Amino acid sequence: MRTFKPIEEHHVGGTTETWPAYRSRPGVPQTRGDLRPPSGGGRRRSSALQHAIRTVCVLGQVGAGLRDPGPWEPAGCLRPESASLPNLSEVAEGRAKESAGEGASRTRAGAPLAMGEVEISARAYVKMCLHAARYPHAAVNGLLLAPAPRSGECLCLTDCVPLFHSHLALSVMLEVALNQVDVWGAQAGLVVAGYYHANAALDDQSAGPLALKIAGRIAEFFPGAVLIMLDNQKLVSQPHVPPVIVLENHGLRWVPKDKNLVMWRDWEESRQMVGALLEGRAYQHLVDFDCHLDDIRQDWTNQQLNTQITQWVGPTNGKT
Repeated sequence: MRTFKPIEEHHVGGTTETWPAYRSRPGVPQTRGDLRPPSGGGRRRSSALQHAIRTVCVLGQVGAGLRDPGPWEPAGCLRPESASLPNLSEVAEGRAKESAGEGASRTRAGAPLAMGEVEISARAYVKMCLHAARYPHAAVNGLLLAPAPRSGECLCLTDCVPLFHSHLALSVMLEVALNQVDVWGAQAGLVVAGYYHANAALDDQSAGPLALKIAGRIAEFFPGAVLIMLDNQKLVSQPHVPPVIVLENHGLRWVPKDKNLVMWRDWEESRQMVGALLEGRAYQHLVDFDCHLDDIRQDWTNQQLNTQITQWVGPTNGKT
């Protein structure tokens, strides 16, 4: 069971916020990077290359030679030389033409969205927190999904897809995941509208090069995309303030978004839900794409967890 320090002050952007700082189990070092994996996580994993090759084989995407990097692939990431993926540039180009005809803003050619309001749903928030809670020893990341808004409309982050807790920079796995999420989201009327990231160190809430690169690539296709950094020190069962830092893209820079433009469908309910699910160890049932690559029978869309969240919310307002 997690314990908590007394209320402490924390200075962010010239302001002082107060909340109980996160503390791990007694006797465990106070950095996420030093925490041991949860029980059952000690099983020896295959190498990153084996993961990548097995994944593309299962998906039937192994070709004879390398192709140009797809549109999702961050520059500078490790790419196994023996793996080959479909050229997603052609796919993206076709989608861009279709979206441009519909006035959508997710393509490079589309008009950028106005930097307006962002709403975070309970489902998206809860799954981000549970992802970080399941792997307190590692950095984690994932994608944020939303219905494509029209210019000037609020961006409603209705869901998230946990991606990785290891090998975050392996581009072949990242590209497969992004492609799968993009196709799955399109079937549900959702677009990849953002990226979330939690660093391994307890006191590190900065957006590193990898987070900026992936978020920047998403912003090329969805100009209104947001980058959410999780603040590990605020990740407690009942935080006084949201443990997230929402950044928006201003040209080549990602800057904190005006807090008055970041809304919650129901913050009080969301924080109570996280506390209840953490106490019930619901994070043990969360599946990220890493888990799916280990065992493709595991559901990276987390429908079981989504149902659990919906049932928790149902008595209040029936929405997530």
